[in-house]
Amino acid sequence: MNSALFHPSDGRTADVVGYIRVSTENQAEHGLGLSIQQAQIEKFCQKQPQANLTKIYKDAGLSGSTIENRPALLQLLEDAKGGLFKKVIVAKLDRIARDTFYTLWIEKELKKYGVELYSISEPYRWDDPAQKIFLQMISSFAEYEKSRIVERLHSGRKKKLESGEYAGGRPAYGYNAKNGNLAINTKEAEVVQKIRSLRMGRLSYQKIAEHLNLAGVKPKGGTRFYASTIRYILKNTTYKGVIRYGTTAKGLHRHI
Repeated sequence: MNSALFHPSDGRTADVVGYIRVSTENQAEHGLGLSIQQAQIEKFCQKQPQANLTKIYKDAGLSGSTIENRPALLQLLEDAKGGLFKKVIVAKLDRIARDTFYTLWIEKELKKYGVELYSISEPYRWDDPAQKIFLQMISSFAEYEKSRIVERLHSGRKKKLESGEYAGGRPAYGYNAKNGNLAINTKEAEVVQKIRSLRMGRLSYQKIAEHLNLAGVKPKGGTRFYASTIRYILKNTTYKGVIRYGTTAKGLHRHI
């Protein structure tokens, strides 16, 4: 966590997202409601000219003691892995997790993907010796907890795969993750069908990529299509109803 959202050396704007959570109605009644958290994040970003707030992930009525059953937080981690944003903003750190182990694990996961975690009310100061020592102390304990979290997440995703549900990872082009399942993204699905049509017309992968780039179409989480992107889309079995997480299974999602 940084003491400032942007460093003086940061010149360009960056995509940032917010995360909000409430576990009970009681929290909403005592100043921790979703709307209040969202307003705090939006107001904060309005004062940061370099911040481009693109999305706020929301978990409502869910405990902060675990992360396995929080779909919005899990999707945030997947999107961070996909490079969709550079910073995550929360009103308070306990919105991420009440347990310090979980908070630290999530922060380390985000860092792995080049994403920073920022708390509006509790900015971490790297130049504070006491905070440095505290962070070093809990880091060793967090490694053990991390292995337990990963094991439980893997088990949960495997069960979802076996039941034909979306088990995680970046959704294939043409789909969005919605309520733990794959939902068709109409605009992207039309592009998938266009790619197939162009390929049937004997255009090469490279020519198809050039055609889409000239038309201003962009891939998920990127700026340009490449021959390899086109090849991957054409060979992706997700469009035929197959889901994958280590192994494959028949999915419940609609085909494209």
